[in-house]
Amino acid sequence: MIQLQLSLLSNIGLIASMAFSLLLPAHTAVADEAAETQFSQGMACLRVHNSECAQLALQRINSQSLYADLLAGNIAASTGDTDSVLSLLLPLQNDAGLRGEARASLHQSLGIAYAAQQQPLKALEQYTLSEAALSEPAAIAAQQQRTGRLLASLSREDLMQMSSDATDKVMQGWIALALTISDIESGDSVNTRLQQWRAHHREHPAQPEYAFGIVAVAETTETAIPSAIDLEGSAAHQGDEADQETAGQQSASMESAGQLSGLALTRELDQRHLAASTGLDGDIALLLPYETEGYTAVADAIERGFIAAHSQAHGLGKVRTYATSGDVLEIRPIYQQALKEGASLVVGPVTRDEVAVLQGDAHPVLTLGLNQNVAAAPPLFHSYGLSIHSEVTQLVRMARDAGMQSATIIASNSPLAQRISTSFKDQWLAQGGEVRDTIVVDTDSTTSALIPQGSAAGDLYLIAGDEQHARAVRPLMDRATPTFALSHSFSGILQDPLDAELIGIRFVDIPWLLNPNNPAYQPYKAAAAELPPGEMQRWFALGVDAYQLLLALQQPERTLLLQGLTGRITRNPQGELERNLATGTYTSTGVSAETLP
Repeated sequence: MIQLQLSLLSNIGLIASMAFSLLLPAHTAVADEAAETQFSQGMACLRVHNSECAQLALQRINSQSLYADLLAGNIAASTGDTDSVLSLLLPLQNDAGLRGEARASLHQSLGIAYAAQQQPLKALEQYTLSEAALSEPAAIAAQQQRTGRLLASLSREDLMQMSSDATDKVMQGWIALALTISDIESGDSVNTRLQQWRAHHREHPAQPEYAFGIVAVAETTETAIPSAIDLEGSAAHQGDEADQETAGQQSASMESAGQLSGLALTRELDQRHLAASTGLDGDIALLLPYETEGYTAVADAIERGFIAAHSQAHGLGKVRTYATSGDVLEIRPIYQQALKEGASLVVGPVTRDEVAVLQGDAHPVLTLGLNQNVAAAPPLFHSYGLSIHSEVTQLVRMARDAGMQSATIIASNSPLAQRISTSFKDQWLAQGGEVRDTIVVDTDSTTSALIPQGSAAGDLYLIAGDEQHARAVRPLMDRATPTFALSHSFSGILQDPLDAELIGIRFVDIPWLLNPNNPAYQPYKAAAAELPPGEMQRWFALGVDAYQLLLALQQPERTLLLQGLTGRITRNPQGELERNLATGTYTSTGVSAETLP
C-alpha cells in the first residue's frame, strides 16, 4: 500500500511538472513582451537625453531579462561608460532574439564605445551592423551620419590601414568612400570622383549626402532648391549672451564633434558641383567655439545646421571650421588666418566679447557674427544671434497690445533668469508698464505665500527661467492670471507629460520647434536627428539661417526678408537684423503653435 501511494505521488509530481513546463513558455513570452515594451520606453527617454526616465524604465524590467542588460548598456553608452557598455552588450551580440531597434541599439552603443577607445575598425563594424538592422529612412540617415563622422575624423594613413585590415565588403566600401572624399583636390569634379567610387561599390548602402554632407548632382540636372525667401519659420534665443551655464549643461552630455588641431579644424567640406548652384560660391570660414569651455555642443549644432544648408543649396567652395576659445586676444589672429587661407565669407564668432572685438574692425569680406550686438558696425559686418532681447521685445508687444499694464516677474536665481528679468523690466517700463514685484524663487524652499495672487500680481506673470523652474513655480501661481515665458521654459518636446502643470502659459520660440511639420524644414531633419531637443535644436536652426543670411546679405540693394528656421528676419532702417518669433501655448494635449510669423 505504501509503495502504491509513493507511486501515485510520484506520478502526480510528474504531471504537475509537465503542466508547469507547458505553462512556462507562455509566461516567459508575456514577460519578454513586457520587458521589450519597457525597453522601448527607455530608449525613447534616451533619444531625448532623459537618463532618469530611462533608469525608471530599467527598474521595471526583470533583471534576468536580456532587455535589462541591453537598456543598461545603452544608458552606459549615453554617459560615456565604455567599460560597462562592452561588459553588458558584448555577450548579447549572438542572441538571435534581438531584432529591429533592439539589435540596432546594441551595435550602435558598441560602436560608440569602440570609437571612444580609439578602435575605429571595430567601431565601423558595429555601425554597419547597426544600420543593417534599421528600416526607417530617418534612422538610417542618422546612423550614416554617425559613420561619416567617425571616418572623417581619421587621417588618410589610418584609413589606409583600416582598408588593409577590413574583410567585410560593406566596411571596405565605407573606407573607400572616405578615402575618395579625402583625396578630392582643387579642380576635381566631386561628381566624377563619387561616380568612380559607386562604379566599384554598386550595391553599397552609403549615401554621401547623409554621411559626409557631399551632394552629387547629375551634370544635366536642374534641381529646384528652396531659396531663403522660400523657407518658412521664426524665433530667437540667448546668443547675445551665449549663456555658458545653459549651453555647458547641454554640451557636457554630447560627443565631441570632431578632432581639434590648432586653430583650424582639419574637417573641411568641398562642395564643387557641375550643376547650377543656388548657394554660396566662395570659400567660407566658420569661427565656432569648439575650444570654449561648455560650448563644444553649441559649436557642433551650429556647424551641422550650416553644412546642411550648404549641401541643400548645392553651395560651391570649401567650408572650413576654425575653433575659438573665447579669448578676445586670439580672435583677430584666427580671423586673419581664415582670410589668409582663402575665406571670402566668414561666419562667427559666437560669444559676445569675441563679436564685440571684430565689430570694432574694418573687414575686407562679408562677415556675420552669431551674436546680436546693437553697437554700430562697419561695412560688411553684420550680427545675428539668438537673443533674449528680441524674445522679450515680442512678449512686451504682445502684452501691451492686449492692454496689460502691470506685471510680476517670477525668476529663478540663475544668471540667465537675471538677464531675462532685467531685459523685461527695462522694456516694460520703457513702454509705460508697471512692474509690481520681482520674486526670486529658490524652488527647493518655495511656498505659495511668496508669490502674489490675484490682483496683487497685476495683469500678468512673467516666468524667468528654464523649464524646471517653470514646472516648479507654476503650481504656486494664480492660474487665472495670464502667464508669459520665453523659449527657455520650453523643453522642445511638444507632448511632454512633465509639462502638465504648465497649461495656459504662452511663450515665444522658433518655428523649427513649434511648427516642425513644415515641409520646408524636411531637408534638414536628418542632419538634426541626433541633436537633443530644445536648446541644441535652436543652435542648429541658427546655423541654417546663418547660411541663408549670407546669401541675402550678398545683395544689399534688395529688401531683406527671410522666413527662417529661427524666425522671420528683416533689416531695419539702421541696418540691424531683426526677428519676429512664433508663439506657443501649453494645452492639455501638449504645446500648440499659436501664431507663426
